Amino acid sequence: MRMKKLLLQEDIRKLIPHRYPILLIEEIHEYEPQKEILGYAYVGSEDAVFRGHFPDFPIMPGVYLVEALAQVSAILMELDKRQWQPNEEIDTQINEPLLGVLGHSDVRFRYPVFPGTQLYLQASIEKQFSNALFLKVKAFNEDKVFLTGAISVTSVSRKKLSRETSYGRVYEGF
Repeated sequence: MRMKKLLLQEDIRKLIPHRYPILLIEEIHEYEPQKEILGYAYVGSEDAVFRGHFPDFPIMPGVYLVEALAQVSAILMELDKRQWQPNEEIDTQINEPLLGVLGHSDVRFRYPVFPGTQLYLQASIEKQFSNALFLKVKAFNEDKVFLTGAISVTSVSRKKLSRETSYGRVYEGF
């Protein structure tokens, strides 16, 4: 499946705070404002997660697949917030330090994702309330559907989140 690349990872890093090794989206191929987005991720055999999940039979953890769909959904939210149009530069002046918050429901894993898989990650807005999106999601390639379901994303200012742990210590770096 050959598609036009609307955004590359350097652009994606301007939209969401994720960085290596947890930034899972490599490209955005389609974007329809207020409706839908299609991202792309390549699951490489050298990805760090496969050293432990599982060394003798590597499978992408399901939570990583949900995370990838959450990232693509957050990109949709950020592009809409910026009223971005294809071929425009990403406006980095809007960049308040935000963290995404995710909920999921009815996520169904259809087929395992192995190293070497090219993933297309689709998110379609079902409902929008204030600063929250409720989306239908699908992870697939030309041959298989790996996941279908529904997730929600919103953004929260880092200042509103507590840095204290249950032990009373504060983690530095927030």
